[in-house]
Amino acid sequence: MIVLQCAVAAEQRQLREQLLHPRQHRLGSYDLCQGTLQGQPVALLCGGVGKANAAAAAALLLQQRPRLVVLHGCGGFYPASGLAVGDLAVACEEHYGDEGVATPQGFRDLSQLDLPLLRTPAGCYYNRFPCDPLLTGQLAQSCRTLARQLGCQVGCGPFVTVSCGSGRDDLALLRQQHCGGLCENMEGAAVAHQCLAVGVPFIEVRGLSNATGNRDLRQWDLATAMQRAEQATLAFLADLPPLPQE
Repeated sequence: MIVLQCAVAAEQRQLREQLLHPRQHRLGSYDLCQGTLQGQPVALLCGGVGKANAAAAAALLLQQRPRLVVLHGCGGFYPASGLAVGDLAVACEEHYGDEGVATPQGFRDLSQLDLPLLRTPAGCYYNRFPCDPLLTGQLAQSCRTLARQLGCQVGCGPFVTVSCGSGRDDLALLRQQHCGGLCENMEGAAVAHQCLAVGVPFIEVRGLSNATGNRDLRQWDLATAMQRAEQATLAFLADLPPLPQE
């Protein structure tokens, strides 16, 4: 089973419409829809907005030992990324952007405070959580092929997960400089964190709905961003070799 997780139902409308042999059931407090997409067994989950919701949903579903978790949805790009509304972004790693402390000398993240969020035999993890490198490469290639058809760009790099979005130019600039991120979201690092803790591969793709910084909703395009993230997810599933059966 491949888990396809998003924050809100609108981010999975297309996937649910194309799902073959759908079966719905409750998993804790969540509605889980299982079936087949592009020949792959999948489970669709809307985990809710924000780190706490995303982590709780992922932790519950990870008890089922899925083969892979794909997080998809919308994101806001940092102006220095060179990306634009309607483009696609693929995460190579996720970064908790506001876990730390603000000081008169600037923001200090958890590595500077020596406060790891996760300890594993491989080492300690602070603000940064990696995505699966091989599957991320496959996802990026699928997105590039799709982007040529759609006439948009694809960026691949670090994502930044925050509780308080960068709705000011100065804050967006500080976070982009500190994290080196392409785009900002509210769930990714929490899901990557849970996946790494139990050893399940994690990848993430987002359609870019807006620029971070001073908010101008007239420039946003949530519908296109959601649709393109779903298209990218479908393209990846179509390109993925069938998983071996146990």
